[in-house]
Amino acid sequence: MKKFLLVLLIIFTIKGQIYCLSDLYVINSENFEVYIKKSLLSEKDYIMNTLEKELKYISEKFCFKNNSPIKVFIEDSVNTGGANADPLRSDIRVNYFFDYGAFLKFNEVIRHELTHVVQFHKIGDGSGGIKYLLRLGEIPLWFYEGYAESFSRDYNPYWDVYSYLYPLYTPVELQTFYYRDNYNRVGGYFASFEIIEYLKNLYGEEYIALFLCGKGLKDNFKSSIRKKFGIISDIISESRSFLKNRTIVKYPNSYFVFKESEHNLSQPNFTLHGLYYISTDKDNRSVLKFNDKIILENIHSYSIYKENEIIASIHSQGRFKIVIVKQGQIYKTDFLGIYPFKSEDYISFMDNRGYVNVYKENKLVFKNKGQTGRIKDKILYYIDMDDYLCFYYFSGDFNRKVLKLKDFYAEISFFNDFPVISEYIDGEFTSFLIKDDKRKKLFNAFATNISFFDNAVYFSGINNQKRVIFKKELPK
Repeated sequence: MKKFLLVLLIIFTIKGQIYCLSDLYVINSENFEVYIKKSLLSEKDYIMNTLEKELKYISEKFCFKNNSPIKVFIEDSVNTGGANADPLRSDIRVNYFFDYGAFLKFNEVIRHELTHVVQFHKIGDGSGGIKYLLRLGEIPLWFYEGYAESFSRDYNPYWDVYSYLYPLYTPVELQTFYYRDNYNRVGGYFASFEIIEYLKNLYGEEYIALFLCGKGLKDNFKSSIRKKFGIISDIISESRSFLKNRTIVKYPNSYFVFKESEHNLSQPNFTLHGLYYISTDKDNRSVLKFNDKIILENIHSYSIYKENEIIASIHSQGRFKIVIVKQGQIYKTDFLGIYPFKSEDYISFMDNRGYVNVYKENKLVFKNKGQTGRIKDKILYYIDMDDYLCFYYFSGDFNRKVLKLKDFYAEISFFNDFPVISEYIDGEFTSFLIKDDKRKKLFNAFATNISFFDNAVYFSGINNQKRVIFKKELPK
């Protein structure tokens, strides 16, 4: 027994690159001690490069010097994109999860949590998490989460507009929004993000970043904020006016509201017999409806295969499971993932690691890092990690990069049997029909979840600070 324990001790303490015990691997570097599952070992280079890159960014932004390796625990699951940083140990726990449709990328999650690590050190005056815990009631959560959200992602106007979908918070509620928000805290993150965005707009990003570099946080938080920025209640109130002014969304008269009676409408698809769409019920569950009748609960995403058949990803028992619905009957599959699509014998979806997977008759026939896999006439349309729209031909088993896109966030759909790429450009999605490897502009608007039917486009947009479904007729 003693000999066995000695072997375990050697495994975890001897210097080197990678050590394992059962399905656990430890990767050491100068700045990190990373614990990953065996199933993620193929991703280790990407994970380590991402950690080092984001730490460099955070260190330069907030004048942070890392004196000891930061422990990072990375789970491998298709459950959620959840992550947290522990204030006492200043370590990070994150699920290796990608959801580009929700603007969720691994590097942004890591940057968010590393910002928290910096905050713990700065607020604890270098003494780690103990001093931070003693000040926990003093420093509001909007400060922690606002900084982490605002500095972890590029500016995205969709965040501004979707802030209106969640309840407004009083200054007291923003102190502990974790305990108030029946939308699973999302509203608190949005509100906190907007406060820091407002301060950035007022004083500049560098000035806001330097607040974490200085010694002001050693003092009373309220007095520190008052000296630098003003009274907290005034800041929160003014941030809402700032948000309102930069979220005025106007559509031409040719765009009309097709449906708006329910909360948070998204993913519209019109068919010969009616409209499929996702909405949020009173219990904050995402439900798929067809002509206002609930078909599936706890849904993430779906696509239409035939008039009376859909394929969908639902959240069930801690996993995103893919199911097929035929004439009201639900049939399970063995697949786990999001954004499923079905065409003839092919099924495509994204897994939690950011790979497009394609199966034919339960056999894997394609797997590559990227997003938005859509299949038509035995051709897979997807976006690779270099931001190229790619065509993969199953008949000849070869891949072709077709167009360089403006941004990795994009959607693929079909119009008159041609692929349509909808790119996120200058705060809007612009849809281009792709023919002979060239773009032909169809329309542009503040829109997501774009689909086409019978010479019209349907999409999720904003009207009177509500998320609704728009329709626009296209030229013949």
